[in-house]
Amino acid sequence: AEEKTVLEANKKVLNVCLGEIDACDHCVIVLLGDRYGFEPEEQVVSDVLAERNALSWNHPVKDISITELEIRYGAWKQTESDPTPKMLIYMRELQGEDIPPEYQVDTESEKKEKMSRLKAYVKTLAQNSNKNIIVRNYRVNLKRDGLKEFSEMMKEDLTEMLKPEWEKLWTMTD
Repeated sequence: AEEKTVLEANKKVLNVCLGEIDACDHCVIVLLGDRYGFEPEEQVVSDVLAERNALSWNHPVKDISITELEIRYGAWKQTESDPTPKMLIYMRELQGEDIPPEYQVDTESEKKEKMSRLKAYVKTLAQNSNKNIIVRNYRVNLKRDGLKEFSEMMKEDLTEMLKPEWEKLWTMTD
């Protein structure tokens, strides 16, 4: 009974995460750090994808983190007919000393390998001209104001991404 409760809870969490991606009208923004994250059970992933009619899903469902699922699901949902980018992925690189443990790279070798593969996959998304995805790297030093450059980069990307939508609205009001 307790295992069923855990599975249901994990299913609910994954449904919420993928539901947020489904609800995105304009873009999905991913902030990718250095920790791989929680991996729900294979049955949970399969059930949630089936509920979402993801019949053409051809990505792993076993031993995959919610973060990786969100990225793969968001990329999978991109349409090739719309040339406007709909997904922004920012990969963080921490610099400096005394990085708090919650920000540090996973120390478990299996998780480190999975994170390395995920980042490699993300880089291939940027190279795939058929996808409306922008991937950017940014560096931050927690001791200094390293987020200022990142926030400017994100503002520019969002402005560029949403500009066609704004232009449509402006022509509708004229």
